[in-house]
Amino acid sequence: MEPDAVAALVKDHAELSNSQTAERFQDWLRLEAEQASIKRKLEGPYDAIAEGLRSPGLQDKLLA
Repeated sequence: MEPDAVAALVKDHAELSNSQTAERFQDWLRLEAEQASIKRKLEGPYDAIAEGLRSPGLQDKLLA
């Protein structure tokens, strides 16, 4: 094997691996933010139900 070719192969592989890792990390950050947003949106109705502050419209949806 030629040392220069092996070095180039290793370098290319490391760059590709680092790029893929960065992409996965960005996807993970996006999903974490999306999950936090959904949790915040659900807290209001959950709290209202837990506190018994049900409007007739909400009660109808819950019973449907």
